[in-house]
Amino acid sequence: MGLIKLIQNRISSEWKNTFNQNVDIANREINRLDQRDTYTNNRIDNLVLSSDENTQNEVIDGRVDWRGVRFATLQARLTSSEELTAAERLEISREIESLRQETEQLNNTIQNLYGGSGGVESIYVSTNGSDSTGLGTEARPYRSIQTAVNSLPLLSTTHFIIYVEPGAYLEDVVINGLKSARFEIVSTNNASVDATTGTLSCFVRSIEFIDCDMYCRVRGIQSTDVVNGPDFFIRFSRVAYGAVENCRTTASTLDNTTYYTYLFNSCIGNIYTCWASNQRVVLRAEFAATARFSGDLVGNNNNTLCSARGSIIYRDTAAPITGTTTEHRSLGGQIFS
Repeated sequence: MGLIKLIQNRISSEWKNTFNQNVDIANREINRLDQRDTYTNNRIDNLVLSSDENTQNEVIDGRVDWRGVRFATLQARLTSSEELTAAERLEISREIESLRQETEQLNNTIQNLYGGSGGVESIYVSTNGSDSTGLGTEARPYRSIQTAVNSLPLLSTTHFIIYVEPGAYLEDVVINGLKSARFEIVSTNNASVDATTGTLSCFVRSIEFIDCDMYCRVRGIQSTDVVNGPDFFIRFSRVAYGAVENCRTTASTLDNTTYYTYLFNSCIGNIYTCWASNQRVVLRAEFAATARFSGDLVGNNNNTLCSARGSIIYRDTAAPITGTTTEHRSLGGQIFS
């Protein structure tokens, strides 16, 4: 400690000074030891987690984790905990990413299932369009009508109109299970052409609506390639309402024993302002359907104008259209004219 010895017997100021110096030295050493004790205790507190109440020597030090596993060193225990934490964080990150992807997929599914917010939405189709790079816009139309149909949500409050530019579309379009405010397929030049007076410029092989709980209408379309199509031009099956306006059929179906130009199956609807010639059956209603044969239908050289099979047809006799058989009834079908 470096204390100074008293070497004289007299008590004097010199002795007093020496004594005081020894006291100062002792105090400084005691303070130093106190500081070291405090530092040591802090180190021990960081290492010793707890001790037995009865035996102070039985301690749980920093090498023991929360599960009671004892490691060789504190560093080993810390490294193990950090590695475990890192692994858990990685697993959580993977689960979060998986959840994000599932949520995104769910959002996409919801968007496909239910889309639109009311109003009218136009989708465009052109023979110069593309089904792979097209967007259904007027500037970037689709190539096929079916692609335009497939781009629509299954449920919507929007009125959808597919505008088809003049051209030949050798496809059998199927609209199945859609539900929107309204749905229409219209030629872009519909307002400037008249099916009752001349050939149209927009040709489609067939169009079919199935289980569509909405108003469905086709306008400004002419049939084509009937030999390679199904046994109908436009068919409505279990829809809320089906309408055909300003359409034209001239390709002969007289030799096709199962062909129906306009077919209504278990639904109600109307055909008007259309031309039909060389058709086996112009209007067919079956399975409790109700259809109207309007007075502005025009045509000639048809086999049967109306065929009601267990259904009802309202025929306007003023229609300037001719056929070998005007009305045909079966299974209790009725035609009111």
